[in-house]
Amino acid sequence: MKETYDSIFWATVKEFDLSPVEVLLTALIFGLSKKRGYCFASKDYLAKIINVSDGTVFNNLRKLKEKGLIREGVSNDEYGTKGIQLTEKWHLFVKSKYEKVYDKIYK
Repeated sequence: MKETYDSIFWATVKEFDLSPVEVLLTALIFGLSKKRGYCFASKDYLAKIINVSDGTVFNNLRKLKEKGLIREGVSNDEYGTKGIQLTEKWHLFVKSKYEKVYDKIYK
């Protein structure tokens, strides 16, 4: 099977038993955090992008935290902005399964 960007998300669905909303949130956080290490989008923005309620986003982010796949933190920028990032657990799993794709993305 050819390794692609999409492969990463299908593998995480199986490995971490992710719901459809958790997969979408993980993909958004991944994409929005690539440049600065954190996703700074509001929960309201995330809800609008995937067409669900704020409560659904809040509950699914909580589930992702419980699974150890995301964490909230403060960026190292001059403003100390609060954001969300994928955890080392997520990165290690993806890199172990899809090293070539992972390395292309994080160059």
